[in-house]
Amino acid sequence: MKPGPAVTINGVVHKTIIDEHGTQRFPSNAAIRWIFNHTMVLNDLRANYPQVDDDLRELYRLMGYSICGYEEVFEDDVIENPLWKEALL
Repeated sequence: MKPGPAVTINGVVHKTIIDEHGTQRFPSNAAIRWIFNHTMVLNDLRANYPQVDDDLRELYRLMGYSICGYEEVFEDDVIENPLWKEALL
């Protein structure tokens, strides 16, 4: 993995990485990844969590979710990504 360009989501800057497949992701938190790999299913949480809020957004980022996947889940968020701008050129 290598560092990726920062993205801005709703005015807040977030670090990213580029994984071995070339996918831009948020850096993951090992403890959060372990919890979801061993005890919890993200779709169950998403289906049963009462609201979309900043805590849920942070959880997705801590899991190392891809930037494109994050955009699909939180489609109302405003995401500025330099890699998307490059792709349009």
